[in-house]
Amino acid sequence: MKHKLLWVSLVVITLSTIGNSIYYQAQQIEEPIFLDHYYTKSIDGSPLKFSYITNKQDTSRVSYVTINGHDFYLEQDTFFYQSNNQSRNVYEYQHHAIRELFITLKENQLQDIKKPFRFTEMTVHFADGSSVVADIGKVILKDRENNTQSEAIFENRHYGTGGGRVIISKNFNKNAQIQSIYFPFEEARDNIETKLKTETGTTKEEWQKEIDESDSHPVFPMIKAPWEEVPGVVFEGTTPYPINEGQQLYVYTKINENINSIYGLEYFLEGTTDDKEEFSIHLHMHEEPFLSQEQINELIETKGEKQ
Repeated sequence: MKHKLLWVSLVVITLSTIGNSIYYQAQQIEEPIFLDHYYTKSIDGSPLKFSYITNKQDTSRVSYVTINGHDFYLEQDTFFYQSNNQSRNVYEYQHHAIRELFITLKENQLQDIKKPFRFTEMTVHFADGSSVVADIGKVILKDRENNTQSEAIFENRHYGTGGGRVIISKNFNKNAQIQSIYFPFEEARDNIETKLKTETGTTKEEWQKEIDESDSHPVFPMIKAPWEEVPGVVFEGTTPYPINEGQQLYVYTKINENINSIYGLEYFLEGTTDDKEEFSIHLHMHEEPFLSQEQINELIETKGEKQ
C-alpha cells in the first residue's frame, strides 16, 4: 500500500512539473515587444530611450539599431548608461520584464538627411546576429529651433509639472484669441486634455512678490487637485478663446492616467492678436507610466499579434 501511494505521489509531482513547464513555455514571447513612444525632439545630441517587453530570463543583448536605412549604435560606457544596460531588467513582472535601450542621433549623423526625420519602426540587431523589426510608435526629430516669443504679446509667469500634469501661465500685453491647438500625433490629441482660464494679470514685480511670499509654488495645488476641480474650460480648438490685454492666461493640461505608451512631445496653442499678429504657446508633455501586470498582458496580446 505504501509503495502504491509513493508511486501515485511521484506521478502527481511529475505531471505537475510537466504542466508547470508547459505553462511557463506558453507564457514566453518569441521576440521583444516595444512600447509605443510618441516623441518630438530637437537633434541636440541627447539620447532617446526606447522601452521593450521581453522574457524575464532573456540573455540577448542589443548591438545597434537601423532606422530608415541608417545604423545607430547604443550609448556605451557612460556614467548613466553602462555598456550592458540593454540586458538589465528595469521592471519585472510574472514572466516578463521591461528593458531599455538608449541611442543618440547626432547632428553630424543626420546632416545629409531631410528634416524632420520621422520614423515609426526600427530594426533592432542583437549580439547573436538575430534581428527584429520593431514597431516603436511615432518619432519626429527636427533641427533646433529658436522658440523665443516677443514679450510684446505676452510674458511668462508660472510653470509647474508633475503627475501627468503641466501648468503654465502667460500675462498678455495685447488683446488676443487662442484659435487652435496643434498636436503632432492624433494619439496625443486623444490622451491629452487642456483647460484654459483667464484672470486679472500681474506685473513682473507683483508676480515675483507672490512667489517670494508663498509657502509653495502657486500652481502646485492644481497639480494635485482632482481634474474636475481644476478651473477653466476644456479647449479643443473648435471655438476661439478670447484674452483681453492685461489678463493672465492659465493653461492646465493632463494626460490620460491609463496610458500604456511613453510620451515626450511638444504641442502648441496657436492664436492671433487683434492686430493680426500670430503667436504660439509651446507646451511639453513628458510621461512614462508604470505598467501593471494587466497592461503588460494586454500589450503582449495586442502588439505581439502584429509582429
